[in-house]
Amino acid sequence: MSWETPFVIVRVGENATTSVVFSAESLKEAKYWIQYIAQPGDAIFQTPAHPKCAGKSDLTYYAHLVARGSIAYDEGKWRETFYKTPGPITASAPPT
Repeated sequence: MSWETPFVIVRVGENATTSVVFSAESLKEAKYWIQYIAQPGDAIFQTPAHPKCAGKSDLTYYAHLVARGSIAYDEGKWRETFYKTPGPITASAPPT
């Protein structure tokens, strides 16, 4: 699996399935997408392509959209409300 951007927006579907709905080159771009385009529950994750996540294979939670205009930075609340599956997020890299 190859991640090409440092940030992705992940959406949780039925049965806790996850999909990458947007890839961002910068945190500014990811935050814009979360603020104005995303659906409640969509979350920003850092990928292994991010310098702070180099060497990791899993996505690292950053923030999520609670409701229009309300962004939270609490992975526990996101998991409790939207992604009720323990363990790492299993979204795969978007097709290239």
